Amino acid sequence: MSINANWARWIFASVSKHFDDRKGILPLYIEGQHRDTSKFKEYLELRMDGPSWDEASKGYFIGNIDINVLVTVAVNEEDYHRPHQIAGEVQAAFTKSIDVFKFGCNIQDDQSYLGCLVLKQNRSNRDFVELNQFGIIGTDDPLMQSTVEAHYKITFCVEE
Repeated sequence: MSINANWARWIFASVSKHFDDRKGILPLYIEGQHRDTSKFKEYLELRMDGPSWDEASKGYFIGNIDINVLVTVAVNEEDYHRPHQIAGEVQAAFTKSIDVFKFGCNIQDDQSYLGCLVLKQNRSNRDFVELNQFGIIGTDDPLMQSTVEAHYKITFCVEE
C-alpha cells in the first residue's frame, strides 16, 4: 500500500479550520490565499510544511507536519504589550491535538474523521510550541512580527 494522495490535502484543510476557529477577531490568511494586508493593523498568516511520510513498517505510516503562524501587529504607542498578547493567544491555539477530517468537495471527501495530529514535545529536539519575536521589521511602516511554530505527527495504518 502507498501514501494516500488525499492525506496532505485533508491535513491542510483540517489545520486551516482548526486555526480559523481559534483566531478570534483577527484576520487569518492561509498560505496561497490572496491578501491585501494594507487595510489591517493586525493579522495572522498560517503556513504548513509537510506532511513528510515515513513508512515505519508495511502499511504503517508516520507523518510529520510543521505548523507556523506569522503574527503581524502595528506598533501601538498606547499598548506595547499588544504584540505579546496576540502571540500568546496564537500560542494557545497550538493544542496538544488537532483532529483531521476528510474535508473537501470531492466524492471521497465525506467529512469523516481520519485521525489526529499530536503535538511533539521534546525540548532536546526543539519540539515544543516555540515563539520567536522579530520586533520592528521596517521603519517605513512600523510593524512588529513574531512567529509561533510547532511540530506534529500523525500515524495511519493502511490495510491492503
